[in-house]
Amino acid sequence: MNMSKTPGVGADTAHIAAALLKDPIDFFLSEHNRQLEFCDALETLADVMEIQPVKEQAAVLLRFMTEDLPLHIEDEEQDLFPLLMSGREQQTEINQALAQLITEHEGDKELVRPIVADLQEINDGRALADPARFHRNVQVFCGLQRRHLIWENRLVLPLAKRSLSNAEKAELRRRMIAKRETRARR
Repeated sequence: MNMSKTPGVGADTAHIAAALLKDPIDFFLSEHNRQLEFCDALETLADVMEIQPVKEQAAVLLRFMTEDLPLHIEDEEQDLFPLLMSGREQQTEINQALAQLITEHEGDKELVRPIVADLQEINDGRALADPARFHRNVQVFCGLQRRHLIWENRLVLPLAKRSLSNAEKAELRRRMIAKRETRARR
């Protein structure tokens, strides 16, 4: 991957939201694709950081981890998952799967902290005290993200596509747009 650009990772969520929120489920899929690109870019940064400059890419990845990823998790946990947990067929199975995904989100926060701290160090132009630890943390985090996204893309999003009513999708879209407008005003 060309580290001079991190395609999709640095995209302004507010700009893509207007186009993709027409169908909020498609928006989630698009965000999942961005997360996969993010993992590729983060792993590339971890692989090459000792042999080429990566400060600019660290800034983009840091923003993604501290702004875009938490917003996406909020969209899922506060908006999408509650809709899917309310009165659906196979409710027990889907509730268990969604509870597992929420648990994984919590675990991700533990992995994110040291990666964010290291990206901040790189962004600030400082050498990492333990680059091998950063590399290991990135590999573990990205591996878990890819597994998590497979679950969401194969189970959660198809369920949402077929079971959410138009009114529920409209409410989901409204909430997601409102969240982005609130953040844009900050």
